[in-house]
Amino acid sequence: MDGRQRLSGMAMRSYFSGESYAFSQNSGIYSVNVVLAQMANRTAVRNSSEAQNEFLAALDLFKEGPKIKGHDDARCFRLPGSTDEDLDMMLCSAHVGDVLVSVTAYGARPLDTKGVAMLLRTQLDRIAEPGEAV
Repeated sequence: MDGRQRLSGMAMRSYFSGESYAFSQNSGIYSVNVVLAQMANRTAVRNSSEAQNEFLAALDLFKEGPKIKGHDDARCFRLPGSTDEDLDMMLCSAHVGDVLVSVTAYGARPLDTKGVAMLLRTQLDRIAEPGEAV
């Protein structure tokens, strides 16, 4: 069996969130990068997502992030709240069928983790039911 993970397609989307008041208060500002990688092998997709999640869970640097409703295999990790840094970060990995979904969000502390989780959930729902997105 060939151990390579053959890509069938790839897409990246970037989002920026920030209300006009946020710039003066240094809050509510964040960017999100979503990478979709379609692979020929569904097992490779699942294994890639699980490996990334296991790696992040094993690091002492991150804590568990929010759950993604309806997507039990999706996991998010974020920086601990006890840091003095002004920048916050969250990393998420999930899979739907033959598509691996990776999300990286950066923003002013405190990061809107619920907003990022909602964006990921919406993306995963659209992949699962592509005809539903109009």
